[in-house]
Order: sequence, then structure tokens, then C-alpha cells
Amino acid sequence: MKVTSVRVSNIEENTDRQTDVEGITYVDECSGSITFKESTKAKKLLINKDIKEVHMHSIDRLFKTLLTGVLMLYLLKRVADYCKR
Repeated sequence: MKVTSVRVSNIEENTDRQTDVEGITYVDECSGSITFKESTKAKKLLINKDIKEVHMHSIDRLFKTLLTGVLMLYLLKRVADYCKR
């Protein structure tokens, strides 16, 4: 299953530019200081074993700092490896 992950600062923000894939869209309203793995929708997304592909409009929607990015990529790799079992 393909899904789109959308992050916005407030619920009034337009999500149209961030949604480009048909299917389920996870919209997460949270501050940029909240890491992806700590956000409510990301937690649901990460535990769903049916998801095989996640789309994001831009890499800055996933993380704000390089360190957070490296840690997130490591986490996503671990989740992907676990789901292959």
C-alpha cells in the first residue's frame, strides 16, 4: 500500500501541495520541533505493516536537522527490515 505523509503546523494550513499519491493520507498537525517518530500520525504509519511506500512532498517534512534526519533514516530502515520478516 502507498500512503502520503503530510505535516503541517496548524490544521488550517493547505495540504494540497503535499498530497500527490492516491490512497491513504496521514495528516499530522505538529510543531517542527516534534520529530517524525514522535508525532501521532507517524506512530500509526510506522506500525502499519501493510504500508510498503511512503511519499512526502519534501525532505524537510520528515526532519529539520541533519542529526534528526540520520536517526530517522536509521529508524525507517529498521522498520522496513522488520516488516520483511
